[in-house]
This record gives sequence, structure tokens and C-alpha cells, in this order.
Amino acid sequence: MKTISLLFVSCISLLLSAQVPEYKFEASYGMGYAGYSEDGGIRPVKSDWSGVAGDVFLEAQGKVGSTYAFLNARFTATETDTESWKENGVLVQENDMYMGGVDLNVGVAIPMQKSWGTFTPSLGFFAGFQSYTRENFVFVSGGDFVLGPKGEVTEDVESYGIGGGLALDFLLGEQWIWGAETSAYWMFYTYAENDAFDTGIEGDEGMNWESSLWIAMKLKNEGQVMGVKLTADLQMISGDTTAVAGSNTVAEWPDNDWEYYSLSLFWRGEF
Repeated sequence: MKTISLLFVSCISLLLSAQVPEYKFEASYGMGYAGYSEDGGIRPVKSDWSGVAGDVFLEAQGKVGSTYAFLNARFTATETDTESWKENGVLVQENDMYMGGVDLNVGVAIPMQKSWGTFTPSLGFFAGFQSYTRENFVFVSGGDFVLGPKGEVTEDVESYGIGGGLALDFLLGEQWIWGAETSAYWMFYTYAENDAFDTGIEGDEGMNWESSLWIAMKLKNEGQVMGVKLTADLQMISGDTTAVAGSNTVAEWPDNDWEYYSLSLFWRGEF
């Protein structure tokens, strides 16, 4: 009888372990609104830009003991729209601008099963790469618009940070799941290189915060769902100044804020 009981417990244990997925994947495509602004320190100049943006998100997770190691990437691109610059509230420059970039996250997630769903804390490393392209400059002088240079100015920004997040999944009957996710990363290193200056500038620090709400329906294939997700992505970087080599010029990377609000269609699968 004791032997039968041990075999029964072993079979149950194997069955439960077999139900735990070895791999998890997610893919999504979203569209939304993006905004960008800069706030100068040397001169009281502020910029403002907004436009339509789109993104593609891909993630893979693999089981490591009781945790999941994850790697994800978000590719974002915006339309070209007008950026306005004001000094002491007076318009001094306009130009067209667009941005393309990718954010990478790698880390560990620890899912915890509850009666109502799943609670998942995570820790990870963040790396972001953005390229801002400006063209069609128009300068304002004495109230008249003067056509500026035809060339482009490209500013490449990279940032690295550490942080973590929380995710909650709630069961809604047999067919529906809804969830909430949030993550925050402190950027310990930021750097910008603008080809209008012969130098690069390290920023002081920054912060990236992202939160989302989603709802999904279970598909016929076991372990797969499809749904929609509403996401807010905010990035704040404190810039700095540096002396330009070979001149008395001081180049500034102004404090800057990036925001992106999107609605996306996503798929998740467990295998």
C-alpha cells in the first residue's frame, strides 16, 4: 500500500511539472501618440514635438528552475512632424523631426500562482537606443521666417539602467484573462552624440517607466491567448554640458522627456 501511495504521489508530481511551460513567447504590434520635449539650461529654450508612432514588441522566456529568464525588444518609429523651439516663450525655430529606436530588456521573472491568477515580480537590465533626425530648419529673425540649412542633423542617444517590475494576471471565467503590468528602470548611464557638434555628451541620469493594462481571450490551441493592450511609456533624461574641443564653445544636451501612449494587438504562447 505504501509503495502504491508513493507511485501515486510521484505520478501526480510528474503531471504537475509537465504542466509548467518550458518556454513563453509574446509578440505585439501597436500604434499611438508620441511626444518629445527638450528644456535648455544655457539658454531658456524649450522644444515641443508630437506625432503618430508605431511599435513592434517581441519577447522570449525560458524556464530556469522556478524562475524564467527573459529577453525582450521593442522597436519604435515615429512619423515626421514639426518640432517648435521657443526662447522665453517666443518662437525662434521650427524643423521637422522623426525618431527611430529600440529598447532591450533582459532579466529574471518569478511567477507565483495564486487562486485568482498569477503574480510575477521581475528584475532586469535595460538598454535603450534612439536616433532623432531633424531637417528642414526654419529660423525666426525679427518676426520673419528665414529658411535654414537643407542638411539633416542626427542625434543618437543611448541609455543603460537597472530596475524591475510587477505583473498581475487575473482569470475571468474560462475564456478571458486580464492583467496589469508596470516596470521602472533607473538609468545609471546616458550619452548623446549630435553630428552638429564634434563631441559627445554624457547625461547625469534618467528614468524609464512603463505601465499597461490588457485583456485577452484564450485560443483553441492550449496555452495561447490573443488580446489588446493599452500602454504608457515615459522616459526622462537629465542632460549636461561639455566644452567643444578646439573652441570656446560649450555644447549642451538639454534635459529631455519622451512619452508614448499606444494600443496594441498581442499574442502570447506557452510551450
